[in-house]
Amino acid sequence: MNYYDEVMKEIRQAIEDGDIKKGLSMIDDELSLPYIPKDHEEALIELKARYMVKEAYKKEFDDEEIEEYLFSHDPLKELAVVDHLRRYDLTQYIDLIERYLKSMGDKNAKALLVETLIEKGIEHEFTYLKDGIEYDFIPLYAEPISMSDGYKIALAHIDEALYKEPSLKEMAHRLLAKVAFEMLPLSFDEDEAMVFARSIIIYLYELVGDEEAIIRYRGLYSGYSELERSELLKIIDS
Repeated sequence: MNYYDEVMKEIRQAIEDGDIKKGLSMIDDELSLPYIPKDHEEALIELKARYMVKEAYKKEFDDEEIEEYLFSHDPLKELAVVDHLRRYDLTQYIDLIERYLKSMGDKNAKALLVETLIEKGIEHEFTYLKDGIEYDFIPLYAEPISMSDGYKIALAHIDEALYKEPSLKEMAHRLLAKVAFEMLPLSFDEDEAMVFARSIIIYLYELVGDEEAIIRYRGLYSGYSELERSELLKIIDS
């Protein structure tokens, strides 16, 4: 067991012992080091995000803390408080949400908030700043990801094409959800859905190096274009 494995073991032990604050403090200490391997850094960030959300779920935020977390410029804090807000009556926070969606906040936290507004059917027009572009939308009239026709079509195609390969199918489901999440508050139509589904399937076959499967798939399901690999990766990795 190397140094980094030992550190992760100690952090997880602290968390399992119920001392989440200590575990988070140890993670911060590691992340502050001048150099850490990329895979170790990613594991630490993922662990920190997971347990910050858990801590936030237990914590009762007052209005000042909600605003402080939203505008902290700390993606983990923003995600934590947005996850917490999912349990609130968001009509009480319209002005705050308006300001946050127009801000340069974390795009994943903002997308999660948009999804929550849509799920709750809030009848108010918001402006959502994403990648330098402003989108005006009314959550009540926007479709939740799982209810959109395009998403259902893409999901059905993935299930049909990968029914013999459950592990790839599960990965494809996750990537499709990521694509749909990144498009909020917009959704995609039938043709776009098939392009995304097809591109994800080809990408996964390329990832596992199965050229025969790519040829077979393209032969069975022709008629739709594909995204360039770099374009799909830009969405997936954003």
